[in-house]
Amino acid sequence: MTRRRCQQKSVPDSAIVEHMDTDNNDNIDVISGVPMTEVVKGKSDIPKKRGKRKNTGVKDEDNKEQQLEYYLSDYPVLIQKATVNVKGQKTLIKRLWSDHEEVVEKCAINDLRRALWEPTFISCPEDSFILYLLSNLYIQWLKDNMFKSRVVGIKLCAYALRKIGIRSAFLLMKKMILGGATNSTCNHLGEVIYSAWKMANKEENEQLKQDIEHEMITGSAHDAIFIPEPFSSKFMHILSAFSNIKTEKAKYDGMLIGLLCFNVQAHNDKIRYAASSILLSFYPLIDDDEFKRVECLEKQHKVLENMLKDDCVMIRTEASKKILRILSLFWTYIPKQFIKNYLTYIIDKLARDNVVGIRLAGIRYLLPVPSCLNASEHALKCIGLNGINDKNERVRIAAFQMLRALKGHRYIRFFDVVSMDDILARLEIEPSESVRKEIVPLIFKSFFPDRDHVDQNERMRRASFLVKQGRICALTFHRLIYPLNLVSVKEAVEHIQFLTILVYRISAKGMSADSTIDTTIGFDDTIATTVTLSGANQEYNVPDENNEVWQRNKVLMECVVVLWMSLRKTTSLVGTTMVIGSMLPQSSMDGITQSVLSLLNEKAVDECVLEPYLEATAQWRIEYLFDIIESGALDSNNL
Repeated sequence: MTRRRCQQKSVPDSAIVEHMDTDNNDNIDVISGVPMTEVVKGKSDIPKKRGKRKNTGVKDEDNKEQQLEYYLSDYPVLIQKATVNVKGQKTLIKRLWSDHEEVVEKCAINDLRRALWEPTFISCPEDSFILYLLSNLYIQWLKDNMFKSRVVGIKLCAYALRKIGIRSAFLLMKKMILGGATNSTCNHLGEVIYSAWKMANKEENEQLKQDIEHEMITGSAHDAIFIPEPFSSKFMHILSAFSNIKTEKAKYDGMLIGLLCFNVQAHNDKIRYAASSILLSFYPLIDDDEFKRVECLEKQHKVLENMLKDDCVMIRTEASKKILRILSLFWTYIPKQFIKNYLTYIIDKLARDNVVGIRLAGIRYLLPVPSCLNASEHALKCIGLNGINDKNERVRIAAFQMLRALKGHRYIRFFDVVSMDDILARLEIEPSESVRKEIVPLIFKSFFPDRDHVDQNERMRRASFLVKQGRICALTFHRLIYPLNLVSVKEAVEHIQFLTILVYRISAKGMSADSTIDTTIGFDDTIATTVTLSGANQEYNVPDENNEVWQRNKVLMECVVVLWMSLRKTTSLVGTTMVIGSMLPQSSMDGITQSVLSLLNEKAVDECVLEPYLEATAQWRIEYLFDIIESGALDSNNL
């Protein structure tokens, strides 16, 4: 595209930036401020701007701006401005890309190298990418296609590689990595290489394509294997741009197969680990030759099996995690004999490995795959019990997270993998608070079922079973259900009421009863009407503290206390008493109020318990509280 220069001899830079900063500049030339279709016309052909009548001074300024028709022929200056992260950068880069052939032709090599060097230039996104980023409906699309979305700066740099030189450009990328390039910048550099490779394929430029494959793609893989950390991981990020390609995967994999298959057998552990990591990330590598594909895949399967048995701890750790993920993705394509060998070794050997990281291998990757349902269930049963009782805290946390992942599974239930008795026994002796916080949500619904699904008698039996498993187990459960947001304040208070009435009914039946709660114990919420503060002076026979029923009731009351204390730590006392007050029968309100007032009228009142009584009274009989305050104020004045 050819454009005429304007008649002015010099162009102020401020005019260029001024038009770059406009909001409505999608179809406006960055330099002239007129539509792109009108830029190619002569100055006399530009139609006059029509709009609302403005003030004379403002109109004169607008006319002066329209006369500044600066065309995109001064590309070196513009590309230097495009490397600066200021407002209008995206618009300028888009305009440069629209004339990318002329830009590359007229700019010097150093100008193009500077554009490749600047991270902001190659990370300037297209409008479509931003729209997908802002749309909640395409979040999954964003995750699956992050590296597929091309950006304008990447396209321009990819096209400029042919003038910069492939080897020279790759050396520049290496300098960027040595200079501390971020992982995001390395991903964008990989996008530049991938875009240039695609352009060469589309243009059928075989020489350019071979240079990119030999210098950049194979060179990045070579450096990722042989250069020490942390620089090798940067080249892994460059290679990640090719990890999601599908249509041309065989062409790309053919560049890596020979290099990887040779280095996974190297004697040096670091080289072997780096090559293994690339192979695990890009599996399956498909040979471009159809007759060699079966042989190539079989070779990779043998390499994966050898990784599990490798002497290097890092390789075994990486393999134990990623091979399970590979099985979940390609279960139907991997030969059954290899699947059997992988799972047998992971379950029988690696799940009991001396290294913690290897024992953390995630069987959870197999759960969503219907084809490996039976294998997953058997594997979970083999490693589940050992996992929850592992001596390392991280392994125990991972094991319970794995069991929690089974919640909602259609065919595998967590208590079929590890029995409820074993889980509660672990909770009884568990010293780690982090592990306890994983156990309680797992068993929550078993001992705190919805009232619509089970009756009161079933809830009584479950509460008794929990207490029977151990005092610490029951107390830990009730201490954490509210802080973990498993219950609301109302549900917690209802549970306190339930346990209190349960203890009262069991005590009323007698301490000689069998320790197992049965359905003969009637459960009636109206029992709360008989339990008032005024009846606190009634005398009861002191039971034998060694009695099993007495011990169980004691633990139940301790559960009430710890649940109440967890409420008090995070909830205002006023709010809690309001909930309690709303649950008490109306007929008992007078008796409770009189009991509280009688305690308040006593001269010797413990100060530590005075505040709860005052707040409770304020919620029910505020006028009596005012009377007490008034009488106290009068007594103070008399003194």
